[in-house]
Amino acid sequence: MLLLPVFLAWSTAAFADAPRETFIDGEIDRLVALYSDGVATGYPEYRHVKFAKILASDGDAAVALFSVEGFQGGNLHEEYLAVFEPVEAADIDGKKTNPYRLLAVRKIGGRGWRTFDWDTAQFARGSVRLKGKQWKAQDPGCCPSAPLAVTFRVRDDAISEARK
Repeated sequence: MLLLPVFLAWSTAAFADAPRETFIDGEIDRLVALYSDGVATGYPEYRHVKFAKILASDGDAAVALFSVEGFQGGNLHEEYLAVFEPVEAADIDGKKTNPYRLLAVRKIGGRGWRTFDWDTAQFARGSVRLKGKQWKAQDPGCCPSAPLAVTFRVRDDAISEARK
């Protein structure tokens, strides 16, 4: 258990001076490792990050959709939405702040449940709206058929959802 805080401190320091995209990509790698069962992995080509003004803070939040795939060596995947809040640059006792901090993360989809299309993302103050498809009882494992749209609200350092 002591190794995890040491790893997190080291990896965060390694990304502190990187461009924001590289920094967020590294943070998503860390989330994938935490959500994995040790076999499941995240594929960068299925990772999406956009920067948008959805929080009360002045800067652009980083909004990420990523998946963790291959649990127990199978074809199960789970989809996650993460929001990173921008941090004002500071140098405190010789340590620099990171450009972003994880504000909230939530599992929002997965095989047999629902899946989202990142290209449909719409951003507004305090929310992210995504469209996708959900599985109906008669749908095969490959192919959800019921359209859906979900608005994810970011409030009080948490992500909640409201269907519309």
